Amino acid sequence: MADIDVLVECFNNMMDGLYYYYDRRNGEIVEIYILHLELAHKYLNGDNLSYIEEWERKVVLETVDFLKNIRYYVKLPTRYDVDEYRIMARFCYTRKKKKHVNRLLDALSGKGRMRAFNETVRKLKLVEEWKEFRHNELVSIAIKWCEENGIPY
Repeated sequence: MADIDVLVECFNNMMDGLYYYYDRRNGEIVEIYILHLELAHKYLNGDNLSYIEEWERKVVLETVDFLKNIRYYVKLPTRYDVDEYRIMARFCYTRKKKKHVNRLLDALSGKGRMRAFNETVRKLKLVEEWKEFRHNELVSIAIKWCEENGIPY
């Protein structure tokens, strides 16, 4: 059974080169780094891992196990699937004051739009509303993902 709060936490921690997978066997979330995937493939092709630190070798061997049992894993949405910009744009249109809508939408145009958006949210004293809206959007994404993949939550 998937824990929606854990899925939301994964969505909050997403970054390039890091992927999350749900293990259908035990309901746990596994972090997989691209670097470790590359090393795991090398290991499976006969490469010796003695040149990497012991802690990292352990992670690579866990990644090898992941590759050998990939059929049990379901990939969580990536940061591109959890389109932060779209969530921010939707938030803009939930505002009752047209002035707020316009200022927030202006912040989303141009360079540094995420930083500008967050700064505008702060200036308009909408921080708590934004946090709640964003959290609810991430919960909705998590529930939809569970339903699409037949995973109880």
